Amino acid sequence: MPFEDDLGAALRQTGDTFSTDNRALAAAGLAQGRSVHRRRTVAVVGTVAAVAAAVVTAGLVVPGGTAREVRPANPSTPDATSRIDDDKRNGNDGSKDSSKGDSDGNGSGATLDDSPHSELFTVLRQLLPEGTIFSGLASDTESVPNTGASVVQAVWDDGHGASTISVNLSRVQAGQRQDECPDLALMKPGTTCKRTELPGEAVLVVIKGWEYQDNRKGPKDWRAILTTPDGRQIQADEWNAPAQKGRPTTRENPPLSAAQLGDLVLSARWDRFFSDIPEAPDQPTQPGAGPGLPSSAKILALLKDVLPKGLEVTVPPGQRGGYVHLTVDDGNGATFVEVDFQQWAPDQVDDPIFAQATVLPDGTKLVKRSGAGDKGGAGIVRWTADTIRPDGLRVAVTAFNSDGYHRPVTREAPGVSMDELVKAATDPRWAELK
Repeated sequence: MPFEDDLGAALRQTGDTFSTDNRALAAAGLAQGRSVHRRRTVAVVGTVAAVAAAVVTAGLVVPGGTAREVRPANPSTPDATSRIDDDKRNGNDGSKDSSKGDSDGNGSGATLDDSPHSELFTVLRQLLPEGTIFSGLASDTESVPNTGASVVQAVWDDGHGASTISVNLSRVQAGQRQDECPDLALMKPGTTCKRTELPGEAVLVVIKGWEYQDNRKGPKDWRAILTTPDGRQIQADEWNAPAQKGRPTTRENPPLSAAQLGDLVLSARWDRFFSDIPEAPDQPTQPGAGPGLPSSAKILALLKDVLPKGLEVTVPPGQRGGYVHLTVDDGNGATFVEVDFQQWAPDQVDDPIFAQATVLPDGTKLVKRSGAGDKGGAGIVRWTADTIRPDGLRVAVTAFNSDGYHRPVTREAPGVSMDELVKAATDPRWAELK
C-alpha cells in the first residue's frame, strides 16, 4: 500500500483514536470476529501520532499532499534552531528567517514554507522550551481528505537527549471524547492518570505511561488531552526517544513535565486552526455498540452473581459500555475476569467464528477457547466461554491466570474453571437484562 494511503487510513481513524472506549481500532476483539475489545484501546490510542512519528523518522512527506517536512540540519553547519532560540530570547518568534533553509537540504534551515501547515509547526516551536529541533512535520485535513485532524510533530532536544513531541487537533463526537482516565487495569503497571475539570466545562487528562502496554521494551509515552464542551480536542504526546517506535531511548523520562504538557494543550494559539477542521462525522454502529444495552452497573452485578461463590474481589471493577472486568481471588492467587455483552443482529449469529460451535438446546451457540494471553508475560493462560443466542445476544466470559492484562502470572491456571465460565456465560439471566 502506498505510504500516503497508510497515512490516510490512520488519519481517517482520528475520531476514534482519541476515545478510551474505541471499538474501531481494536481490530479482532475476542476472536477475529466482529466484536471489538475495549481492553486494547489504550495500546493504540496514539495511532495518528504513531503515523506522524513514522513520517518524521523516515524523512517522508505525503506525495501529492500538503504535509511539510523540516529536514535534519547538516552536522557540519550551524543548527538553524540555535537561531530560533536566539530569536525567541530576543522576543522574535523566528518564523520569518529560521523557518526557511537551503532547498537542496545541505543548509541548516527547514523546508517549511508560509502555508498554514508551516504555521502549525511555528506554534509548536514557540510553545516548546529552548532546545534544538532536528526534524518535524505538520499536516492538516487537506493532506488526506475527510480525516478531521491536524497533526504537527518534532524531534526535539532540550540538551538532555532527543525526544519526540506530537500534537493532534481534532473534533470529536460526545461518545469519542477522551475526557476520562483510561482503565488502568488494562495498562502497564505504573501508568498514572490525572483528570482535571477546568472552568467552562473543559476537561484535561494527563497520562504517564508507555508506548507498549505489554512486556516489550520501548519508550515512555506521556500524554495530555484537552477536551472542550464543543468537541474540540487537543492531544499532545511526548516520548523519551527520537521516534515513537524503533529507536532506543535517549533519557529516563520524556522532557516535559505533566504541568508543561498540560500548558502545551491549553495554549490559545491552537484555537485558530480549528476553523479548518470539520465537525466530527457520526460513527457507524458496531455490533454490541448500539443503544439498548443494559447499564454497566447491571452487567457488573450479574457477572458477580454468575461467578462461583467465595471469590473475593481484590481490584475495583472496571466498566464501560458492554464491557466489564474485575479481579478476584479464591485464596490461591488473583484471577482477572471480564465479560463482553453485545447485541448483534439475528442474521449475524452464523458468523464464521461460531462455525465450530456447540449448539445448546435453547439454540445458543457455544465456543470454548483456551490459549496464551494477549501479549502477556510468560505463562499467561486465557480461557474464554463465548456464546451467542438466536436473537443475537452475545456474552463472552474470559479468565486469566493474572491480575490484569500484561501482568505477571499469579497462578498456574485461572481461578475460574472453563466449566464455571461456561455456566456463567450461558446463565439465562443475561437475556433478561434491560
